[in-house]
Amino acid sequence: MRIHFPSLATGAFVVLSVVLFAAAQRPVSTESRFELEATPNHVFVLDRDTGRVWQKFVSDDSGQSDQDFALPKLRAR
Repeated sequence: MRIHFPSLATGAFVVLSVVLFAAAQRPVSTESRFELEATPNHVFVLDRDTGRVWQKFVSDDSGQSDQDFALPKLRAR
């Protein structure tokens, strides 16, 4: 039995390409995407995918709260 190496290399390339393409098409998991940290006077929400941070201060004289803190962090697709 003879092995045709150009065909073997082409087949390996196609299989590897399909595997990489399928892995890239996986939906983004929202599990563990957001992190919540809080102190008695301050709350942070961190989006680990984008690096965006929302913050809310309990008392107005402590700092500047984000206007959209209470809005949903993910948009419907």
